Amino acid sequence: MGCSNASLQQADPLRSFFALAVGAAARSELSCAIRDLRAESWGDQVRWVRDESLHITLRFLGEVAEERIDDLVERVRGFVGTCAPFACRLSTVRPFPSAARARVIAASIDPESPVSELHDLVERGVVDAGLEAEPRRFRAHITLGRVRRPPLRNPTIRAILPPTQIDADRVILYRSKLTPEGAQYTPLADIALLDP
Repeated sequence: MGCSNASLQQADPLRSFFALAVGAAARSELSCAIRDLRAESWGDQVRWVRDESLHITLRFLGEVAEERIDDLVERVRGFVGTCAPFACRLSTVRPFPSAARARVIAASIDPESPVSELHDLVERGVVDAGLEAEPRRFRAHITLGRVRRPPLRNPTIRAILPPTQIDADRVILYRSKLTPEGAQYTPLADIALLDP
């Protein structure tokens, strides 16, 4: 008896990324900033991120075969499990990669060094799992909006962010599903940092 077509098909790869979640207090401040930014003369040239989707990306993976996810998570867990929880805070709103050629409007994080160190641990786990190393330099930030037809040149930014604390105690692997309304994120795995 032959195999069914369903058994021969492989699962679709998962578009995914590792990130830090943003707590309710920081999310509220970011939501207010997005409201103010949307009101700027250039605000309709940006696709703004929904409140529930705000996060700090540590490593975008792209499409990963579903059967590799468990091993990937365990290898990343082996590295980030050595990192103690830490706190950082919201800093300034700024265009990325530069004001002259903005493609993204984002919130900076201060201090950036502990987030960068956590990124390095996630990166080591990802490479250990057999994925290619990320060639771009890591810059800790929270994406608030993406320019629809980049680049946006020298946008005026008046939004002010209070230095609201973000507690980093776990890394989350999210699935990113692209829809006409924007990306939808679903948590796939939760990796706790070292309990001091």
